[in-house]
Amino acid sequence: MNGRGQLIEAELQKQFGISRSPPREAFRSLGKKELVGTIPRKGTFVKRVTRRDIAENFPVRASLAAQEAGQKG
Repeated sequence: MNGRGQLIEAELQKQFGISRSPPREAFRSLGKKELVGTIPRKGTFVKRVTRRDIAENFPVRASLAAQEAGQKG
């Protein structure tokens, strides 16, 4: 990944010693979850998180944290 949030397939291949398929599958999966976006002939980029994204997900995280605390206690 570079400083602009771009995910670079070749860098991931080299870093992890893997073929082209795993990064491509990961990018596809993350795209379905709307965590990354692909711009043709430009690359795959991590999407920015907005305040709305945080607000929508905070109750879910709080609930999961409470459940986890209950299981440990």
